[in-house]
Amino acid sequence: MAKAEIEVWGKRYGVGCAPGDEPVLIALGQRLDARVREIAASAGDLGTERLLMAAALSFLDELSNAEQAGLALARLEGELARLAGRAEQLAAKAAPE
Repeated sequence: MAKAEIEVWGKRYGVGCAPGDEPVLIALGQRLDARVREIAASAGDLGTERLLMAAALSFLDELSNAEQAGLALARLEGELARLAGRAEQLAAKAAPE
């Protein structure tokens, strides 16, 4: 098992991962650190635990919004396919024999 060293809010953490995944975890750690710093800048230093909780909830809110957008897109794609099929049926009926 490999290990990625990330730093969040001034504290270093060693995170176990599959070999080769270290750069991804380091990048995610940098995103987490940036979000924690954004929250601290607007809400103040709430302590590491609360800042991490707020950052996690913030990311989960974004994920939920993205999932909802994906579901809406899937519904629209289905409706578009249905309409395209209907248009083909109508075009076939209207075509001279």
